[in-house]
Amino acid sequence: APLIAEWRGTRTPALVFGGRRGQVMTLDLYDNDLGNYNFAIIGAPGSGKSVLMNELAWSYRAIGAKVWMLDLGRSFEKLCRKAQGTYIEFRADSKICLNPFTIVHDINEDIDMLVPGIAKMCSMQHTLEEVQYKAISAMVLKLWREHGPDLTITGVRDAFKTGTIEELGVNGDQRIRDLAIMLNPYAKGGQYERFFEGRSNIDFSNDFIVVENEELKRRPDLHAVVNILLLHQITGEMYLTRNRRKVLFIDELKQQLGDIGADDPVKAAVVEEAARRARKYGGALGTGVGRDHGDSLGYQVRFADEVGPDTVIKLMTDGILLA
Repeated sequence: APLIAEWRGTRTPALVFGGRRGQVMTLDLYDNDLGNYNFAIIGAPGSGKSVLMNELAWSYRAIGAKVWMLDLGRSFEKLCRKAQGTYIEFRADSKICLNPFTIVHDINEDIDMLVPGIAKMCSMQHTLEEVQYKAISAMVLKLWREHGPDLTITGVRDAFKTGTIEELGVNGDQRIRDLAIMLNPYAKGGQYERFFEGRSNIDFSNDFIVVENEELKRRPDLHAVVNILLLHQITGEMYLTRNRRKVLFIDELKQQLGDIGADDPVKAAVVEEAARRARKYGGALGTGVGRDHGDSLGYQVRFADEVGPDTVIKLMTDGILLA
């Protein structure tokens, strides 16, 4: 007679769960022999995504992993305090600087994260023209060779004012001059100057770090840019700690990077590049994605099928659905 039982999980008991039939199930993200440890937690609001993220974070910290969490709504504050971690908030009196050029390790590697970040500074709601993307990339590489880690967003803005990039054969182009105007809020004299002028000063030395973004929700243009630059810095930190496990959690991914449409190519490029860097450096990137009725993101996991008429992206796996 056939024997029917629940999935027993992976071989390493980093986490221990109980199934609906009482079967004990063990799980370790790092048991993937193919080397990709990234994961996604998908569910409707109130279904327990943050609870599961808390459990994952606490379990991996308990076995010596380094943990970063990008929070929205203080879901991880109590855990951070209990773990004696570093809790970072963007309060009005905080003196946080996120100058991305300060922490560049390899400009040829980091350029794929820097260009989307600067592109979002230039335009949160609309896609830039192709020549403007090329101009950002060429100008950043040119200025980096001249200034290195002393480069700032102000330096990039000022370089665009002439509308000229000799390396591209562009002279007095208004589209390039427009980039200077669009970057102004993030440069010297702009409303967000304090976050980008100077050297990056976020301390990631603690093994448990939570960055709370609740205070940035009212400024969506700054909110998305900050998180793109944090992804750049954290995945760069993964490069420096290749001899241990490290896990990055992003709660409410869609809101953290700007709720501006599922077809935004810049946002897609940021997530793809961050996941690639995490995989390359032996880290795990986990995202919490809320799924409302009519959402464009659906999933099919064994017998659970959450795909509707508005679904654009369908996630399929032979894995498990923790619900």
